[in-house]
Amino acid sequence: MGISSLFFQALVYSLVIIVIIASLLALMFGGSYLFAHAMIWPLYAIVVFVAIVLFFIGRLFFVEKRDLEQAKINLTKLLQLSEKNRLEAITEKDKTITVINTLTDGLIIINERNEITSINPEAEKIFELDANKLFNKPLQFLVNFPKAVPVAFVLNSGLSNILRREIQLSKDFVIEMSVAPFNLGKNKVGHLVSLHDVSREKMVEKMKTEFVSLAAHQLRTPLTVVNWSMTALLKGDFGKLSDKQSEVIDDTLHNNDRLITLVNNLLNTTRIEEGKYLYETKMADMREIVNFVIGGYGSDTEKKKIKIEFKSPESFPSTMVDIDKMKIAVQNIVDNAVKYSNEGGKVIISLTSDEKNITFKLQDFGMGIPKTQQVNIFKKFFRGDNAAKMDTAGSGLGLFMTQNIINAHGGKIWFESEEGSGSSFYFSIPILVS
Repeated sequence: MGISSLFFQALVYSLVIIVIIASLLALMFGGSYLFAHAMIWPLYAIVVFVAIVLFFIGRLFFVEKRDLEQAKINLTKLLQLSEKNRLEAITEKDKTITVINTLTDGLIIINERNEITSINPEAEKIFELDANKLFNKPLQFLVNFPKAVPVAFVLNSGLSNILRREIQLSKDFVIEMSVAPFNLGKNKVGHLVSLHDVSREKMVEKMKTEFVSLAAHQLRTPLTVVNWSMTALLKGDFGKLSDKQSEVIDDTLHNNDRLITLVNNLLNTTRIEEGKYLYETKMADMREIVNFVIGGYGSDTEKKKIKIEFKSPESFPSTMVDIDKMKIAVQNIVDNAVKYSNEGGKVIISLTSDEKNITFKLQDFGMGIPKTQQVNIFKKFFRGDNAAKMDTAGSGLGLFMTQNIINAHGGKIWFESEEGSGSSFYFSIPILVS
């Protein structure tokens, strides 16, 4: 029933009320004419009362009818809108499911109760399982599928802080797993586990590492022979050399030493990537390691008039480290500080400790690292633009090796830097006893 219909009804009700009131009024006036001397004021009161009552009854009926019809119209519109939203939600859900099912990465969706609510076909393929057997099952249920066991162990240890964790499922099958939380506003409603197959990348990386290792080994022998020959010539073992000859051979020897250093860095890099970098750990004093490294920079610091200040504590705990590798780590940090400091500059080194860790800090006041490039500073072969301009001979492997050495000792490394104002490099390693 529409508004026009309601208006018609209201008009009919009004006419009925008018007729009734007119009839009463006619009776009133007729009665007053016939009974001129009678008391008819009660009749007047009754007529007025009936008119008022009829008016409010008609008005209330009309208003209720109008409100009911309007509510009916609003409810119809609401239901139509709800149906439209439902169809749109179904469409978006179908789109999302299609996207998830066509992704080349495996996906597992886990709700807030750590139950598996969805697995896409790629994840089924990776784990060789049927998703229907895992629907609404606890996360721990993954251990029932042999290929999923390594992933299940990692997930069961905690879903937070899992980012790009490499997991080997079989000899030639490696995946990279990440876990991201699902949040609705401030409420966490679950997690999304993504599984990316990196087997091919790892195979290519292994081939590259093996090639670099082979090439470096092949280069090391002839470079060592050249080094030995140039040194013998400079010593005069094959006759006295002129000043010009000595100068040329000395320059050749210097460049050959740089090549040998590069080859050694390449070999160290391949060992890091093969997980064969730490050979022997023993109790050592970090103060002795730092002093040994600083002692090797006498000529370099004299040329640039750079002062290295080491704040060595009087008493200090020893810890288990691979001494040779730790010397390389410290040397790489000191070498960068000396190399990229301005002439007449200063380098400050300190060691501190608490009950659990030893912390190394080196502060220089040199060129610093551009802010836009700081994220790449520990990447293999990376060099900052300003560093490459100042020293073209660097390999970009020093800090990469240092980070891996510190990580292999269970420590962490970080830095603070501002271009033009210098850098501060830190690393900490746990105090371990034999």
